[in-house]
Amino acid sequence: MKRADDLLLALQRYSNPSRAGQMEQYMKNRFPFLGIGATERRSALKSYNQSKPWHPQLDELSDFVTACWEIPYREIHYCAQEELFRYRKCWNSEMLPLFEHLITHQSWWDSVDFLASNVLGYHFRKYPEQIRPAVNKWLKGQNLWLMRSTLLFQLRYKAETDEAVLTELVEELADHPDFFIRKAIGWALREYGKTNPAFVTKTVGQVEMSGLSKREATRLLSKAT
Repeated sequence: MKRADDLLLALQRYSNPSRAGQMEQYMKNRFPFLGIGATERRSALKSYNQSKPWHPQLDELSDFVTACWEIPYREIHYCAQEELFRYRKCWNSEMLPLFEHLITHQSWWDSVDFLASNVLGYHFRKYPEQIRPAVNKWLKGQNLWLMRSTLLFQLRYKAETDEAVLTELVEELADHPDFFIRKAIGWALREYGKTNPAFVTKTVGQVEMSGLSKREATRLLSKAT
């Protein structure tokens, strides 16, 4: 898609090869980087949008994000997911296949965590009837990043958190061997503990989970009580 290609050209003007190497190393050399920090990248994206303004329809937005995802440089993935979230008001109820594609391709914690807590979080607030079917499907499918996303989509929900869903997920995934799942369990509980520390204390006491999950879950409890 031309807009994705044009955005890449705009970003390349800010490339910093020495910094790119550091960023690639930090991300375990999973992606090539241009070497653009977050503040500079967002400034570049803003300037690009000002020079080439658009008001995308849903199909245009989906095509743009998908095209960006096919470009290897990580910074354009960050731009794409931020643009996707920026135009969230044009989403409809049939967005989950796109979100699944983004989560399961070019996958690593940096993109997945943004997509889970922001994109899925917003979508499931609007279409809560889709939560359980999606969660059940993703747990059954055993994709690591979709399973992590089930734990993280409620991160910003605070008092609106569905405790039943969170409890079921923690119980289902508590013995999962992967670091990213264990870390996400602790993170989800720790974040909800800012709203309901008693729930987290009870859950940690009743569910047998890894030491990592437990440490992450309880790290802030003493400050909340």
